[in-house]
Order: sequence, then structure tokens, then C-alpha cells
Amino acid sequence: MNERHLDDGFRLSGVERRDKAAVVEHLQEKEIWENTLDVGASHRARIGYWLAKPYWGRGLMTKAVTRYAEYAVTELDVVRLTTEVFAWNEASARVLQKAGFTQEGRLRKHREKDGALVDVRYFGLLRADLDGARD
Repeated sequence: MNERHLDDGFRLSGVERRDKAAVVEHLQEKEIWENTLDVGASHRARIGYWLAKPYWGRGLMTKAVTRYAEYAVTELDVVRLTTEVFAWNEASARVLQKAGFTQEGRLRKHREKDGALVDVRYFGLLRADLDGARD
């Protein structure tokens, strides 16, 4: 990020190695810690997929996504699995819904496709969703 001057000697810039001590110091403040998203190892994962057209309509992708989701929560200890599909991709949205995912939102003009900014549908699945489906 290019540095941006604000006022009174303040500037907006990317975080650099030399900032480590100051970042660690200020993250000790409870109010800052409570309102800051952590970066690093996480309980989350993303899934992406595609299937060659001759195999569409056979339920293969639903099975694959379902099995991967089960693997992710049992073997990888993932609590939350997410993905995005283009807003117009109804078939992929159905795959996700059949696999237990819930549409959590629509991200407007979120991805670039063929030179245009397009909407995506955002889906999530929690370990608890799969646990409930198995009961």
C-alpha cells in the first residue's frame, strides 16, 4: 500500500516488520484486542470446486462436496466451511444446499468476471450443521 498522509503527522500505510513491537504493544489493550480480527491459523476453511460438463446432472458434485465437508470437520477439525458461487449459478447453489450449506448473504460486485464486477452468493456450513444432519 502506498503511504497516505492524513493530518497532524499521521499517515496510513501497510504494516511492516519494523512495526511489530508497536503492534504487539497496542494489541495488549483489551478494547483493541476485542475489536480486532486475528490473522493466522483458524477454525475456518474454504471450498471450491468444478466438474467437467459431461458429468453434470448426476449428483456427483453434491456427493463430493458432502464427503469433503465431512472430512474437513472430522479430520481437519474445521468448525466453519465457506464458499462463494456466482449469483447466476443456480446449479452450484443447489449442490451446496443439498450438502447442508446455508446461504448467508450476497456480496455485491465482489468478483471480477470477464471484465465486469459481479455479485456472488456466500454460503457457509458449520460443524454443528453436519452433526445435526447425522442425528
